[in-house]
Amino acid sequence: MTRFVVVHGFTRRVGASTLAANLALVLARSGLRVALVDTHRQRDSIGPALGVRAQTRAFIDACRLPGAPELLDDRSADFRLPAGALVVLPGGHDAPRPHADPTVSADEITALLGAVTAASSADFVVLDGEAGLHLETMALLAVADVLVEVIEPEPAGHQGSAVTLDVAERLGVPRRRIVMNRAPEAPVPDVDRVVLESAFRVPLLGALPEAPELDPPGEGAFVLGHPAHPWSAALYAVASALLDDEMTARGVVGP
Repeated sequence: MTRFVVVHGFTRRVGASTLAANLALVLARSGLRVALVDTHRQRDSIGPALGVRAQTRAFIDACRLPGAPELLDDRSADFRLPAGALVVLPGGHDAPRPHADPTVSADEITALLGAVTAASSADFVVLDGEAGLHLETMALLAVADVLVEVIEPEPAGHQGSAVTLDVAERLGVPRRRIVMNRAPEAPVPDVDRVVLESAFRVPLLGALPEAPELDPPGEGAFVLGHPAHPWSAALYAVASALLDDEMTARGVVGP
């Protein structure tokens, strides 16, 4: 059964796209079939995060015609996956759009995700969400099994993230989690974890430390280029916690 994981940050440059891309790659390297979908309409976020240039149509174009045979880019060979698979649907275009794109409807997004699932036979579809809270965001949340809301230590975007988590709860997203990026301490001390989980009313999936090497992206997937970096170790821990969550939800292991 395919599981949909929405990775979202309410504010721009919180690191959600880098997290989504590297998380998808780690899941694929564990032997799973993973589809990575960039839902940004004006820019390609996944390509720079993985260090690849996408060849297929962008997300907004794919929403208009989801049944095309070249829907997904197979990136499994790029990363020499010993098992599993990674296929990618990019986001916006490299060149500016000649005119403003109309809003993508929930029906179009649902149809596209159905086509992605059918074309990839994915165990997980990781969706890199656009910053903010839009109609498209709510369409993604309507099909999500997991929301991973990315926050930073500074509280500037915390209210927006809290609203996003509340909307996700109202839309019936079964599992809602937060991940702190650029954390001053990783793992987060127990007392701070309690404060965060109480404030957002959801569990903390993990914390990623500051990593100046991540900026600017574009030199390849960070977890592969810097396997011994604390950020990579923390990302693997987040992926492990996500899979543990999944096994608990399926009743394979106890809570």
